Amino acid sequence: MKQFCNDSQINGADDTDGWLTEREKSDVLRVFLPSDTMRRHLAGVPLTKKQISGLICGAPVPLTDKLHWMKYLAAKENLFPDIPSESLSLQEQSAAGPAARQTVEASFSYQAKQIKLALEELEMGIGAVFLLIEVWHDEELDDRKISAGTPFFNADDALEYIRYDMDSAGDDYSNLCWYELQKWKPSTDPVSGKVSYVHSYTYYFLKDRACFFEKLEETREPYLFRPESRRYAEDGQHLNLPVPFCAGDIVRVDCRPFQPERPAVLLEVGDNTDCCCVQALCRGQNGTWTIGALKHGRLFSNGDCFLSPLYRLEAYPKPLPKSDGLLQNIQNFIAGDEMRGRILWDKLWKERLTDKNICKILRDVTEKRYAE
Repeated sequence: MKQFCNDSQINGADDTDGWLTEREKSDVLRVFLPSDTMRRHLAGVPLTKKQISGLICGAPVPLTDKLHWMKYLAAKENLFPDIPSESLSLQEQSAAGPAARQTVEASFSYQAKQIKLALEELEMGIGAVFLLIEVWHDEELDDRKISAGTPFFNADDALEYIRYDMDSAGDDYSNLCWYELQKWKPSTDPVSGKVSYVHSYTYYFLKDRACFFEKLEETREPYLFRPESRRYAEDGQHLNLPVPFCAGDIVRVDCRPFQPERPAVLLEVGDNTDCCCVQALCRGQNGTWTIGALKHGRLFSNGDCFLSPLYRLEAYPKPLPKSDGLLQNIQNFIAGDEMRGRILWDKLWKERLTDKNICKILRDVTEKRYAE
């Protein structure tokens, strides 16, 4: 039974009404959204194509699964309903004009193609060099560290090394560790005939699963390469979905392996649709406090945190760690009142966030409230 209407094609519609069945939507949420609380909440919320696309691209899920679902959704998609889809290739559609190009690049069809190409490049190793780099989050520095790269002539050998490394560590394997695999391909200069290596792709492995990638392009600077798009990697931390929490709730922020798990208290939720409306406060690993937009992952010092907090967002189980007891005081003050959270946010962002300053601000706003 359809969740909405009987039309099986998107036909340019921006939201899921009319093209995702209740079962299909449930399956997408089950595969790509680990948080049970978020899944139950979003089951009854209409989601746009952009939200579904962002959810899939940024999920801590193998690229093979992402390709499967992008292809499945692409089969339901008709970007240009006035032209039979079988008579117009994506390349021809994108040449129809800037608006059409934007439509194509945001489509499931286009994204399926990009993921497919990335996986094919991972399989093809003739003449290429794969550089495997082990990366981990150093909790003392609250920043990332990297190992010296280990070269391989194909991705299978690199994957075998990753599995050997995991098996050797056994129970001591860190859940704050990941791997970056760079692919370098030989390229011949058409003028000089000189052969050099170009950095074409970087793949990000969570344990032994390739979950993210960046396709790189050359710049004007020699041997300097930049991502063509961050859609399939870093942009994942900016996932914008409505959350089932309110001001004063203490939530679990779990972006492992890129950051350690932490509790955070929500100061504001706002209209729950804007990307910056959910503001949160949490203590960093080095003891400092951070305030920022939860949907942008801006609670961390490490800019390489690809994973959005929304994927594993849950209410934080009590009791809180002793070091985070101040969050309970903040929750008691807000007591579900968005206005109190907004007043607190307005005071906090102007100050240097220390335990002493936060306690003082809490006292001041509490005394002022009772005086009124």
